[in-house]
Order: sequence, then structure tokens, then C-alpha cells
Amino acid sequence: MAITNDDVKLFESQRLRDEEDGGGRVTGTEVIDGNVNSLFQDISRFDRTIGDVALRKAFIGISTNNNDIYLGSHLILTVPLKDQNVSVLLFNTDSQTDERLEARDRIESYVVPGIKASWELVGDQLEGQRAIVGYQREGLAVPEICEV
Repeated sequence: MAITNDDVKLFESQRLRDEEDGGGRVTGTEVIDGNVNSLFQDISRFDRTIGDVALRKAFIGISTNNNDIYLGSHLILTVPLKDQNVSVLLFNTDSQTDERLEARDRIESYVVPGIKASWELVGDQLEGQRAIVGYQREGLAVPEICEV
């Protein structure tokens, strides 16, 4: 008996909440497709006005009575969201036990604004150092004071 699309399930993590300890290990509780608020809560007027980030950890798994091997899995979003003010980001942390704080740090490491530098660093950059050395071609813009 082959594994079918109906055998692929989305499972809750231990703590479905926006606290630092949100996330955790997989549970056996399935997120039922089509159930409103089964993974995320409603968006309040306040959050809709000023914005909010809600992180939820969920797990993809196979729930079947046979021993067939499941190969080549992937996850994509194919249906656009009905609310244009809401966006979704799917990512994998490669951890079975991480929590919201680690996931948030992973996202923020990609969205920290910075300048587009036309220069190259020289040597190793050590934690705690207070100065760096770099080089660039003459005539290119030099980074301004207070640019990150």
C-alpha cells in the first residue's frame, strides 16, 4: 500500500504560543486542515494597525499503518492569502527542540538592514574587537559614520 497525500499530516509543537519558550518537540496532535485558529489566533485590530509577528512551530509527518518509505518530501504554499496585509514565511531550523527565541533570531539574521559595501575586509574579524581594516577602489563611496 503506497503513501498517499492523505497520509501526510501537520502536527503541533508542544507550545503553540508567542512566548520565548513557544515551540518545542512534536506532539501527536494533528492540525486539522480547514479548522479556523487551529495554528494561529485571530489578528486583533491593534495588531492589524501597528503590525505583529506570530511564530508557530509545526511538524510535517506521515501517519499510516504501513511501512512504506517516504522519499522526496517538500513543502510549498500554492494558494495566495486572502488578506493582503498578512504574509507567511516557511523555514526549517533543522532542530527538533528549538523554541521561538531561536527561530526569531534566525529570521532576524536575514532582515537586519545594512549598507551595500564596495569594500573588502582584511584579515579575521574577532568577537569584541573595536576596529576593522578594509580596502576598496579609489573613487567609490566611503561608508558614512553610524552606518551599520
